[in-house]
Amino acid sequence: MKTSNHLVVGYAFEEALNREAQARHRSVERNRKCRFHALLNACGRILFHNAGEPQIRQHIDRAGFTYWQVYDPQTDRSQQFDSETEVRQWLDRRYCM
Repeated sequence: MKTSNHLVVGYAFEEALNREAQARHRSVERNRKCRFHALLNACGRILFHNAGEPQIRQHIDRAGFTYWQVYDPQTDRSQQFDSETEVRQWLDRRYCM
């Protein structure tokens, strides 16, 4: 025969399991929403990005050296430059002729 203490412990254990399941469900929903928003952002970048403009990214390597990587969608080529001045010169030669 179960005593009232066993019923209280059983009820508390069941409640704890329910709270854990609800927390897990909220976490899964939050991750699903984050992935959905990331997908929407990626689609927006693809759809609304002006495909004819060069893409320029500044990088810093492990040694702390700064360099620029340029992608030209018109030629489908990438180049790497050591200074911002070199990037500007490339842009002038490429787009201001």
